Amino acid sequence: MRLSASRRTDIPAIYGDWFFERLKAGHFFVPNPFIDNEKIAKINVEPVRVETNILGGQTVTGNIDGIVFWTKNPRPFLPRLDELTEYKYYFLFTLNPYDAAVEQKLPSLAERIKTFQELSRTIGAERVIWRYDPILFTRECGVKWHIEQFANLAAQLEGYTKCCKISFLLGKHPRMFAPNFDERRTLVKSFAECAAKNGIQIETCALSKEFSDFGIKKSSCIDPELWEYLLGAKRKSKTLDSQRKECLCMPSVDIGIYNTCTNGCLYCYANGFYGYRGESKSLTDKLAGEVYERKIERSFNY
Repeated sequence: MRLSASRRTDIPAIYGDWFFERLKAGHFFVPNPFIDNEKIAKINVEPVRVETNILGGQTVTGNIDGIVFWTKNPRPFLPRLDELTEYKYYFLFTLNPYDAAVEQKLPSLAERIKTFQELSRTIGAERVIWRYDPILFTRECGVKWHIEQFANLAAQLEGYTKCCKISFLLGKHPRMFAPNFDERRTLVKSFAECAAKNGIQIETCALSKEFSDFGIKKSSCIDPELWEYLLGAKRKSKTLDSQRKECLCMPSVDIGIYNTCTNGCLYCYANGFYGYRGESKSLTDKLAGEVYERKIERSFNY
């Protein structure tokens, strides 16, 4: 199984100390995301290890095939990457050109571009996936603005990533709105042409086939093809996670908690989850509820 760290909050940016403490302890506690003070899953984690004896036989132990990190700012994680040497992992790095009116508490765009480049130099371009997501419009940013901003970012990320995953704003927001069908096609066509010039493949996240004529494929964030490449092993099952319609991700175990991210992005679905409007919680808060052990197993044939 893969750990997802995390669709629910930005662990690399905010909760690195907590993450490495729990990883060292060998387990994570994860509450029910839908009901407070309900059941808490204890998830034991051990990296998959493959040992080959002198006769060529193999012994496989452990239950965690790898880790997917979702983040807008992995800078605090960089000094601690050597603590992940037993795990296969990659980063989904969301890098958008929005200013502090939309993404309120992030480092400057220039700083985040530097972080992206440094991370890529450290672990390899194939393991740092660029997310330009969500694509949204305001009174100040529309089609022309996005085309210019995307071109600027793609030029600076040339050689530092192989892939850019895109998706569009979901839900209703008072100061933001999603592009219409024609605007989407204009944007995606331009993005695909620009990205190709910089050695980057555009892929869509949880979108329909409306862009296939531009040579753009539907893809997954927790990507079975990338995992097979990283692990050198075939997956046991083609079951999908189906987080939402059109999602092609492999199943994973998310170790985050909603309403704990402090990045301050106005479009965020993970804060205000299920109508929550209280003060932000923290992954380090004491959890209340009945603890049960959730068993997870390897997903690949080694």
